[in-house]
Amino acid sequence: MTLEEYRQQLDEALEKLDWQNPGSRESDAHKVLEAASVDKSLSLDEWMRLYERYRKAVKKL
Repeated sequence: MTLEEYRQQLDEALEKLDWQNPGSRESDAHKVLEAASVDKSLSLDEWMRLYERYRKAVKKL
């Protein structure tokens, strides 16, 4: 998958985050990050951009 595809999936999952436990490892957003972390087509820098997007969304809640 490409960075844009992961970003789109992550954005969709972030909209559904549970406000009581936004950092849960069981959330769809966390699962997207896990999948991206093992995807060899993404560079570390690209993954870090996804992670920062996730972290900022969790902090807002």
